[in-house]
Amino acid sequence: MRIAIARVAGCAAKLIALILAGLAIPTALLALVLFSFKGQLLNPDTYKRAFREAQLYEQLPHLIGVQLLHSTSYRPCIEEPQACDEEGPSEEGGGPPALFSSLSGEELEAIVGMLLPPAWLQAQTESLIGQLFGYLDSDQPQLTLHVSLGEVKEKLRGESLTLFLSTLVASLPPCTAGQLEALSGANGADPLELGLTCRPPDDVLSAIAREAEPLIEEGLLKSIPEDGVIPVPFPTTLFEAGEGQVPGPLRALDLPTDPRDLLRLVVGLFRLAPAIPAGLLLLVALFGARSWKGLLRWWGLPLVSVGLIGTGLFALSNARLDGIVASLVATQLGDSGFLSAEFLDVAPRVFSGIMHSYLATMAVQAGALGIIGAILLVLSLFIRRRPAPFPQSAAVSQPLPVPEVGV
Repeated sequence: MRIAIARVAGCAAKLIALILAGLAIPTALLALVLFSFKGQLLNPDTYKRAFREAQLYEQLPHLIGVQLLHSTSYRPCIEEPQACDEEGPSEEGGGPPALFSSLSGEELEAIVGMLLPPAWLQAQTESLIGQLFGYLDSDQPQLTLHVSLGEVKEKLRGESLTLFLSTLVASLPPCTAGQLEALSGANGADPLELGLTCRPPDDVLSAIAREAEPLIEEGLLKSIPEDGVIPVPFPTTLFEAGEGQVPGPLRALDLPTDPRDLLRLVVGLFRLAPAIPAGLLLLVALFGARSWKGLLRWWGLPLVSVGLIGTGLFALSNARLDGIVASLVATQLGDSGFLSAEFLDVAPRVFSGIMHSYLATMAVQAGALGIIGAILLVLSLFIRRRPAPFPQSAAVSQPLPVPEVGV
């Protein structure tokens, strides 16, 4: 009877161990996703690397130029009448000045590249990314982003100003004799007030640049600080009820109202996620393992399964990510007439680069767990079970009778 009960208890324990080992596999995969969240998606280096790999900084002058050109012809009230008021489509144009509307995309790209070279764009963008994530890890009351504008200001001085103006008027028709006379100030007109509506010779343009430089210095450049400060409105409270409103259910959970504190709490919980599959494997050892050999097998098989499933799943997701992101962006932003097609093309590549890093990290971690599991299984092959003691029979255990010898 006792033997039968022991066998039933042993089968039940192994069944529980098998269920726990099965639960350890999906929880381990989920733990990889949560554990890598901070190391990848909250790491500024991930975004800096994604921008560099997408060659964003080299393309930004072209993208900005195309977007400026696109915005000159964009009329939201005509293309999206439902977004305007009942007065009907507005014929007033917005966007860049009229002078920019006569420039081609290549000329706008040259002007933007002159004022905002790729090296400057990369340095400032990476600085802004670092400042943003630094703010998330700090207790600063206000998010302020600093941009160095000294190099941009130098582009509007001296020979750089002349080169800028020559690029600006490159697409304009040559000046007539009357326009040149007005620009030279021979008829008493101020050339700076007339503006550039034609393309003057280089000597006239240089003279205009020399006259315009003091005005630009006093009027524009003095208003631009060397270190530009951009205050960014960032929410400081969550779950707060307005006047006369009842607090929501999330507020009743006594969660932090500062979004940064809430983010730290969530990330801290994510970092504890591996404790769940680890605890399940300890229970597996408690219910299922009866020897070192069994322990290595009970732990090795789930880890190998995590490695195979995780590596395949994350690698497959990584391979299909580009198509998924492109489809998502086309669905969400494809109908937006304000964004140019070039912007809609580069945005998925940047986002895919960020997610590629995230998925590749999880695939490597899953592969490492699979290798550890394989090592445990190999080690179990070299451990032999201890042989059971040989039971002695009653005949052997009793001493043999000594025969009597007659005299």
